[in-house]
Amino acid sequence: MNDKTPKQDLRTVYPDLAPKPGEAPPREHRAPRSPRPMNIVPEIGKHGLAVGKNGSGKTTTVASLIVPASQVYPVLVIDSKGDGSLEQLPGARVVTLPKDIEFDGLEIYKPEGLLNTSDYLDGVLQLAYETKRSMYVYIDEMYQVCSRPQPSLGLSNLLMRGRHRSVNGRPVRMSTLMSSQRPSWIPRHCGTEATYFYVHDLALPDDRKRMAELTGMPSLAMQPGPNHEFWFYKTGMGEPILCRINKRKELT
Repeated sequence: MNDKTPKQDLRTVYPDLAPKPGEAPPREHRAPRSPRPMNIVPEIGKHGLAVGKNGSGKTTTVASLIVPASQVYPVLVIDSKGDGSLEQLPGARVVTLPKDIEFDGLEIYKPEGLLNTSDYLDGVLQLAYETKRSMYVYIDEMYQVCSRPQPSLGLSNLLMRGRHRSVNGRPVRMSTLMSSQRPSWIPRHCGTEATYFYVHDLALPDDRKRMAELTGMPSLAMQPGPNHEFWFYKTGMGEPILCRINKRKELT
């Protein structure tokens, strides 16, 4: 499989910036208009963090990222919550044992029992790192994997060493897409290693404050709005962009 960045026409975003009656934010917090569509799929070798409470649209946003990514690279989904919401994605294959993971196509690892503990889950992340293949790894709930403040071996390898390395003269790049309902509960390094951020409605002020601190963007402390709206921010952008998921599950 050739290493290349996912094609831009696989997933584009058109910011919807029309303020709701009586709800226009202060000028300094208004999302900027983008003159053209933006590709929000993380570039291979870059990491992403998607946060939001239950029902905020986080899973739908993640699905819109991993489907196009899986058309170019293998994608491994770590479904520690076991809700099965991503099992209907095109080409998805569900596995329940680490030995059955092939690291090819779109695979959903759905562990049960003792296999669904932080040490075993981190072991699967280490297996992914040791494949020495470019791929995406999506972790459905980070605090299920991060049981201690310091990064564990598998996660550390994915986030730091896995971004870009050379194996037998060929480049290998790995991207980790992390998600959480409570970003204030997960270790800070999960956010500092990320380049792409997808911030949906968060229930508690501490979580919104954490996202503003991680990115240096005060507007991320504001709720993005109803109807599955979310803030998209990539490190280096001037301001976050307000995005929306439409009825056809497309980002608009």
